[in-house]
Amino acid sequence: MNERQPRRYRFAGRDLTGWILGLTGAQCLTLGIAVVTAGLVLDGGAPAPLALLPLIGGAALAFARISGMPLWDWLPGHAALALRRALRLTGWKADLAVSSASAAPRATAQPQLPPSFGRITLTHVPVPGWCRRQGAGVGVVEDCMDGTVTATLRVRGRAFPLEDEGEQDRLVAGWGEALSAFCAEASSIAWVRWSEWAAPADLDAHIAHLEQHRAVPPDDPAVVAYRELLDLAASTASAHETLVSVTVDSRHLPLRRGRPSRRNRAAARSETVEVLLEELRLLGLRLEAAGLAVDPPLSVAELATAVRLRLNPICRSDLAVRGRSLAAQAGLVSIHNAGPMSTVEHRRYFEADTSLHRCFQIAEWPRRDVSAGWMEPLLLEGAGVRTVSFTCYPVPPSRSARHVNRDATRLVTDAELRERKGFRVGAVHRRAQAAVAEREEELTAGHGDVEYLGLVAVTASDPAALEAACAEYRQLAARAGLELRALDANHDLAVAAVLPLGRPLAVRRLG
Repeated sequence: MNERQPRRYRFAGRDLTGWILGLTGAQCLTLGIAVVTAGLVLDGGAPAPLALLPLIGGAALAFARISGMPLWDWLPGHAALALRRALRLTGWKADLAVSSASAAPRATAQPQLPPSFGRITLTHVPVPGWCRRQGAGVGVVEDCMDGTVTATLRVRGRAFPLEDEGEQDRLVAGWGEALSAFCAEASSIAWVRWSEWAAPADLDAHIAHLEQHRAVPPDDPAVVAYRELLDLAASTASAHETLVSVTVDSRHLPLRRGRPSRRNRAAARSETVEVLLEELRLLGLRLEAAGLAVDPPLSVAELATAVRLRLNPICRSDLAVRGRSLAAQAGLVSIHNAGPMSTVEHRRYFEADTSLHRCFQIAEWPRRDVSAGWMEPLLLEGAGVRTVSFTCYPVPPSRSARHVNRDATRLVTDAELRERKGFRVGAVHRRAQAAVAEREEELTAGHGDVEYLGLVAVTASDPAALEAACAEYRQLAARAGLELRALDANHDLAVAAVLPLGRPLAVRRLG
């Protein structure tokens, strides 16, 4: 009997075929505007050399690259940062009078967050009947700018790297089934985001456990060997926490005629939160069926703690006095202390209190087929503080079918145009055609379609340590087949997107 072959997974690569002859939409528009501008200059009677200036500028904007990025992609963020710097808007400080616990009632207190984090409010919602925890409530994040509400689950898995490949494939398939349920017509789900945060672990709890439970003298060989093992692991041990956030867009909720509550803002908000909690309950059931341990939804205090720890991990040492583990620390931060005291925007990093954050977008996913444990180097190695965030945007089946038809038609047309003009149809184009055909087969078989965005945020206490940590994690990402692109001049927006606040990040998605 033949042994079962391990399953392999394939990511859709970036579409490098462009609109026409490999030119992207931005390049086509830039060159078109340059040509029209040059024509208008000539019609106005200007000298011919003057008409070359728009053409040269358009060509530079379309084809020039800075730090490996196209100029048309690099320019907007850096220009906006330069403008904010000229207007002295890159720095932000919390209002100490408002931040004090005595200045605002506990029921109405809200965290102060920098402007780049949006208009966020954290609301306490009574515990639903299906929740196993009583009393703490559910923390719901409301984004007043985008009309979204978000709630978060803490999820724990088993020792995934120690499982055989068959069990790993089953666990990955379970996660895929949990996501595919969101890919429905008229779904109210805007996106689902998981973020895995890792930081150096404190081994004091292990030593205390040893002293509490040992039944032999301290110089016993077994005790000595265990202490030596802890000493060896101290430099590489990490604490991990995985949060899964579900975001519901109130604008996607179906309108129901005959219900006057839809004309009432409070009733509409209540209905949106009700939909969110139901989606959270169903997701928790699917994740448990996939073999994951799911905690009750985070309360407001637990959300505040998660935000505080990720923005300024140095406060872990203070919280450790009050709680020895991540679970014990959860809920130790009050809502009005969740935000930072001050932030500063820099081109290469974002400064929040005493911590520096540099964020990367996963610009290139593995080109080769990978196994279920392909992300192990990035998730399990490295001794610094970092967050890996993966956002899934469910796509309704009807829109997926339209996208497939559009992409297939565009690729066929582009190939015919290349052949007529004498250009070569290369491997990138052929692979794109094969990916579209494979995607169509999967949609026909009933699989869900998602767009996805990956972010990696690295945190350190000073610029030199940050550069060293970033270099390490870029190497680990490369071992996993990932290419990281620094989001320079946009690190403030990226930091907000990796926190459990349901904030979007307006960058190019892959799907």
